[in-house]
Amino acid sequence: MNTTETRQELVDYLRRVRAALADLPADELAEVMEDVEPHLAEVLDETGDLTGRLGTPEDYAAELRAAGGYPPPASADSARGKSRLAARYFVWSTALLTFTCLVVGGMLAQPRHQEKYLWLFFTLLAAAPGLVWVFSGYLRRADVESLPEYRFARARGVAAAGLPSPRVVEFIRSLRPGWWVARVVLVLALMLVGATEGVVVAVVVVAFLTWAGPRSSTDRRLLPLVVAGNALLATATLTVVLYASDRSSQRPYEYVSPGLNYQGKYLDNVYAVDADGKPIPEFYLYDHEGMPLNVVRNSCESSSRAFDNRFPQPQVEYRGGQCVELSGLPFVPLPPNATLRPSTTSVIPSTSATTTPVSPSPSVSLSPSVTTTPVSSAPATTTTG
Repeated sequence: MNTTETRQELVDYLRRVRAALADLPADELAEVMEDVEPHLAEVLDETGDLTGRLGTPEDYAAELRAAGGYPPPASADSARGKSRLAARYFVWSTALLTFTCLVVGGMLAQPRHQEKYLWLFFTLLAAAPGLVWVFSGYLRRADVESLPEYRFARARGVAAAGLPSPRVVEFIRSLRPGWWVARVVLVLALMLVGATEGVVVAVVVVAFLTWAGPRSSTDRRLLPLVVAGNALLATATLTVVLYASDRSSQRPYEYVSPGLNYQGKYLDNVYAVDADGKPIPEFYLYDHEGMPLNVVRNSCESSSRAFDNRFPQPQVEYRGGQCVELSGLPFVPLPPNATLRPSTTSVIPSTSATTTPVSPSPSVSLSPSVTTTPVSSAPATTTTG
């Protein structure tokens, strides 16, 4: 672009700005235009495009009017009132969206409370009209910046940003490449804790921030969404860190030996008998929640490592270099109710015998139903024919 064209663009831009501010007092208008002209010339020399950098002359004039505290033109009072209402709706709806993202991010690692996703959806739906107004150009930046609540929030934000020392700010900026790694780690952590819906939300937010984050420095319309997304990921990261530290402190790692234990003693096998002491050839064990107590099943087949809850297990022995599976009880059980009623069956003799001295006594018949009774003498009875 040659000097003549550049000069003509500057003249046209200044003319339209002056026309948009024509309702101001003459001396104030002259003062404003005196300050504006060198600034516009400098911007034009740097960029070569005033409209691309500052917007239309009317938009720039509106920004000057808002910055100087001048009232809107009398003919535009009605339209300006609507724009002010739309700007206020946009500011408060995006603030609510950011707050909701903070809350939902803190609950992202919890599989419960599924209603949090409804909160996020409806809040985003409520903020949609304001976002549409901004991206369509109906709501201008000057309309938003003219709100007292926006100026108040921005002043507090600038004051808070100035608290850290420049060295701290520079250090935080140097960590910016690592933020993307932290976001990927967050997604993996949510997968480990089993928060499936949280993983989906985090992936969508990370993908959006990857695209919109770098562009928000030049397109300020994306800034509210970028702030809300970062708020969600920040509280989600904090929650995952606290959750992991709580799990590690309350549930220390300890080794639990496999199989069944009773009073600290490992059980090789389990047997069951009925009320009469007869072995139950097959039964299955469950815990109080109905879960099977599966253990490794003994077998001579080295390649077979079956897990089941069927008992008793076969006893594996090696005889002559060969593996043998034995069934049955390795002991003689005592009937559980032997002391409650007399037994009518004979007792199995013990394998160990004891010697008891025997005193002389009359002989006793082997039949348990016959007893010896002394017979007294009686006169003989004679039968006569």
